[in-house]
Amino acid sequence: MGYAALREDPTIDRWYRNVARGSAVTADVYLRRLGNVCRADDKRPADLIGMKSEDRRDFLTDLVSSMESKGLSGGYIESTLKALRSWLSFNNVPWEHRIKVRGTQMTPTLTKERVPTQDELRRIFLAASSRERVAAALMAHAGLRPETLGNYRGTDGLRLSDLPDVVMKGKTVTFRKLPAIVVVRPELSKSGRQYLSFIGGEAADFLKAYLE
Repeated sequence: MGYAALREDPTIDRWYRNVARGSAVTADVYLRRLGNVCRADDKRPADLIGMKSEDRRDFLTDLVSSMESKGLSGGYIESTLKALRSWLSFNNVPWEHRIKVRGTQMTPTLTKERVPTQDELRRIFLAASSRERVAAALMAHAGLRPETLGNYRGTDGLRLSDLPDVVMKGKTVTFRKLPAIVVVRPELSKSGRQYLSFIGGEAADFLKAYLE
């Protein structure tokens, strides 16, 4: 059962749209988690609603044990339970049992994160396409988030109008001054407030090369 097919069920679609009002990313993640669980156990989302309390308890605890045996992280398992809890709550099914998960305080994808060295950043620039090089430079030098460059749905992102120091004449790009201002509009800001950042000569050269 594909994720798009799940939304053909009107109740699932209403649940999905309700979650998406808070976060489109969360809605997509929850839909995938619900779909994965149902596909793995050959069940429909409606089956989870119709279970007796004890059967649901056994199903959830067995689910956690199965995911742990596969080596899945505590964070991933907890995310799956949150998706199921959201689906059940939307259908007025109480979350009656405390399902424990090991290792939920650790996020393996983040524990080893670090800022790249200058040499590593140089290698990233050399390996990237002109478009990727601009994105990497804006994140590295201006401190922008990926979601500022382009939002989750791809409907908005950083625009030339957000770079007031960029001057385009025909096929030539110049800068009024350096460092050049980058305006992060409220809709692209995590805090919902506009703020300014700057790019220096290297990032400006990458941007010029890409635009030209």
